[in-house]
Amino acid sequence: MTFYKCIRTGVDNPDSGLGCYAMTPTDYSKFGGFFDKVIRDYHGDESGSKKHETDWDTDDADYDVKKLGQDELSMRVRVGRNLLGFNLKSAGISSDWPYGRGCWQSEDKMRIIWFGEEDQLRIMCMKKGSNLLEVFSNLNEMLSTVESIEGIEFAKDEQYGYVTSCPSNLGTGMRASVHVKIPNLTADGTDAKAKEVCKPLGLSVRGTGGEHTPIGADGTVDISPSARLFIKEKEIIGKLYEGIEKLMAIENA
Repeated sequence: MTFYKCIRTGVDNPDSGLGCYAMTPTDYSKFGGFFDKVIRDYHGDESGSKKHETDWDTDDADYDVKKLGQDELSMRVRVGRNLLGFNLKSAGISSDWPYGRGCWQSEDKMRIIWFGEEDQLRIMCMKKGSNLLEVFSNLNEMLSTVESIEGIEFAKDEQYGYVTSCPSNLGTGMRASVHVKIPNLTADGTDAKAKEVCKPLGLSVRGTGGEHTPIGADGTVDISPSARLFIKEKEIIGKLYEGIEKLMAIENA
């Protein structure tokens, strides 16, 4: 794969967020002179020396949002994963219709694996409840099951953790989110104020249907910690809980 293919999306779409994708798991090291600067700038590593660490152990943490005055929330945690030894999906992401797409869903529809999206695998757990650790633990268990399958080995980088097509998802590859109602911060019918408030809290805001979708008519938005790399999995779920607490304090002020 050539370097041009990695940056083609930025050439063709100057307004794109990062403007680059890895085509193979080794591109991050092969073109390290370029990717390392992009990655550390995007993920806020001013020292230029951070190394990603994986840790799912939440010890005795208690992340029940009922303590924050919240009822049951729609909770979702997903990770992106790619297999060692294969080109990444970004190598064909611009084709008219990518081949090899599919989806597996558990009988209760709470566990899902997407095949052939931006990454080869998007592994996801969902649940409506109040304890964030339930869906987090379910995903950890599901990942262990997938990784135990003979022949499955996820691509990892010594510096950046789990390899993903887009540099923005490197590290944990994780997005942990909940739907919360913030009618005061969305009184104008948009999420503009919510985004303004959430950015300093390290939170991203999306519509209820995902990125580039509208917010709920009742002021419901999807929030998640923005960090993916140089942060541990257990820290992401902790930051989600802290983010809900701080956001609701602002909403109710």
